[in-house]
Amino acid sequence: MSCSRPYYDDKILNLNGEPVPIPCGQCFCCRLDLQKKYVDRMFCAYHSHDCSAFVTFTYDDDHLFIKDGFLNATLVKEDLHKYLDNIKHQLRNIDFEYFACGEYGDKFNRPHYHVLFFGLDYQLHDKFFKKTWHKGLVKVLPCTSKAFKYVSKYIVKDTAFDNAHYYDIGLIPPFRKMSRGLGSRVYNRYLSDIFRYGFFVYKSRKIVVNRYYFNRLTLHSPLSRIYREECIDDIFRNKQLDSSNANLPIYDFIRQNNDALEAQLKSRCIRKTCKSF
Repeated sequence: MSCSRPYYDDKILNLNGEPVPIPCGQCFCCRLDLQKKYVDRMFCAYHSHDCSAFVTFTYDDDHLFIKDGFLNATLVKEDLHKYLDNIKHQLRNIDFEYFACGEYGDKFNRPHYHVLFFGLDYQLHDKFFKKTWHKGLVKVLPCTSKAFKYVSKYIVKDTAFDNAHYYDIGLIPPFRKMSRGLGSRVYNRYLSDIFRYGFFVYKSRKIVVNRYYFNRLTLHSPLSRIYREECIDDIFRNKQLDSSNANLPIYDFIRQNNDALEAQLKSRCIRKTCKSF
């Protein structure tokens, strides 16, 4: 989805010397795009492991933390960080990933944490989660695709306004925390597609890779930095040539060409899936 409030930098120009619109990162469209990228990473992590768990950690009355001079109980980032560090130490022989968020209840604003564990079974580790969280209740459920959007829904809210409001009443705003390189196992399998197109298709889902992740994934590629840049320049020049033959503006042609590439990748993905059966 395109940014509704893009800004321009005179140093970033297209081939015609015109400023290129840069996403603001704050409007609803940008936040929706950000949420989708996190959902995509959770989707990849989910399919990289044989089991998963959706766990909610809630404070009981004895462990609620209220800042001096305020009335409402707040989230405590350190509590979640320490808990995750603790279970990573206790389960150091198990390879798992996680995506976590801290937020407030809709009815009573009680602080709590949702954690999606990829690689930990919700049935086998049910007692473990309840035994290791010493600050209140624990609810353990199977992880489904609906949980991906649920734990990242706060990203879509007007963060600038909401954060100021939370600080005014003595609360830590909702936040997220995740494993480093969440979902990268799948990403690493599609380096050639990511490198060439900026996205790949996995299980019929288009996964768009942002610039940071693109740079990180291709950092250790056999191709040198200079060669990568030359390849990208060649691809763009070839598209320019093709667009002139098609009598289309370069960016319209690229958009049209990318749609065709996406269709090809989806078709290839479906064929691979059929062969696996």
